Amino acid sequence: MGLRKRFRDFRDWCPQPPDRLPTKIKRYSMPIAAVFTVTLIFSVSFFVFSSSVMSHPSLPIVGTLDFGGAQNGTNVSGNLTSDTTWTQAGSPYTLVGSVIVNNGVTLTIQAGVTVNLQLNDLQVNGTLKAQGSNSNNVVFVAAQSDDRPYEGSITSDSSRCVIENAIINSTYIWSYNSVITDNDTFDGTTIQVMGGSAKISDNLLVNSELVCSYAISNGLSVISNNTIVGVGIGVFGGSVVISHNDMTGGGEFGISLGTATTIISDNTISSCGIYGSGGTYTIERNLIENNDIAIEMFAASPIIEKNTIINNSIGLNISNSTVYASTATITNNNIYNNSINNIYLGGLTANLQIPASQTTANNINAAYNWWGTTNTQAINQTIRDFKNDSYVGTVTFTPFLNTPNPQAVPDPNAPIPNLSPTPMLTELVAPVVAIALVVGIGLIVYFKKYRR
Repeated sequence: MGLRKRFRDFRDWCPQPPDRLPTKIKRYSMPIAAVFTVTLIFSVSFFVFSSSVMSHPSLPIVGTLDFGGAQNGTNVSGNLTSDTTWTQAGSPYTLVGSVIVNNGVTLTIQAGVTVNLQLNDLQVNGTLKAQGSNSNNVVFVAAQSDDRPYEGSITSDSSRCVIENAIINSTYIWSYNSVITDNDTFDGTTIQVMGGSAKISDNLLVNSELVCSYAISNGLSVISNNTIVGVGIGVFGGSVVISHNDMTGGGEFGISLGTATTIISDNTISSCGIYGSGGTYTIERNLIENNDIAIEMFAASPIIEKNTIINNSIGLNISNSTVYASTATITNNNIYNNSINNIYLGGLTANLQIPASQTTANNINAAYNWWGTTNTQAINQTIRDFKNDSYVGTVTFTPFLNTPNPQAVPDPNAPIPNLSPTPMLTELVAPVVAIALVVGIGLIVYFKKYRR
């Protein structure tokens, strides 16, 4: 399933907040002010709680912990109510039902342990420490199928979920708070970051998907120093840094961006382009090559600088007419040897049969780039703009660089960029409650003084 289709399906599935909180006040008597205050506090608290609960694919049900015999491994299910260690001697551990790590409880999975999730959920409300070694991995495997893709999962509702030096096969990982994966191998796995801050670094991802959705709460995730083969990264909210990764063969668009604040820096991206719609993006010091479209922007305003964009069919495809117009800062890049166009300005206005005289389009400043030549006419022929389509704007490409920019490549020594995390919904509760209290007290004073 493509990332853009998955996003549409995800938006349909995600619970939506109420249009408004029930805070209407009628002028009856003094007690109504107190009712207002309690109602507002309860409404906000209920919204946060219900949103969190509704967002989970499965809510843990209290049960008893079942340990089978260890001769052929150990069967497990139910709640962990005290600190527990899964040892290599008891391996493999097979989930015959959901296992819930209660809040305040730590589950430690030792190096060399295999966990067979089957179609069950390991839900972490407390702490998970699954830490193997370079020579002795922890292994997670599920029995996912196309008709049951979300079963056989690890669900983290805690900021203390750490998976290191592990092999994760055919597993769905849900992170509602924070998760750290380091030096892991993911094969046929989906990592869905729903909130909080995730650190996904130094991993090998093969035929997997990494999706930062932030449906209920937002935060900052860092995806860095990974080798990513035949997979996709989707970012549809929050603040995300994608840096120092080697990406190959993720389909038409290996990175799909929505309404998020995203920095994409110092990556090598081959046979999988970048698609962005409606967000704030900085794309810098990347090598982007061998794609149908290297970068496509739709109703977005990216900063694209110091990249080498070569050997693609289209270098930059930018929607530019009245409907869904984009603006872009394009500077100090090497953009050449793209077989159809180095820059292609397109749009939907002509398809909607709006007369060109009634449209406006953004002109694009693409000065100070290297185009593979200093022949102005030759450069102009590699750019599709107003001269080819009266519905779009004009690309200004002069003055241009006379030689390739040597800094327009990934810098292995560049630090991981910093971004401020987007506030989580739960972080906004305290100020709202405080305001409600102040308003409530003010109304009580008002009614007491003037409405006797």
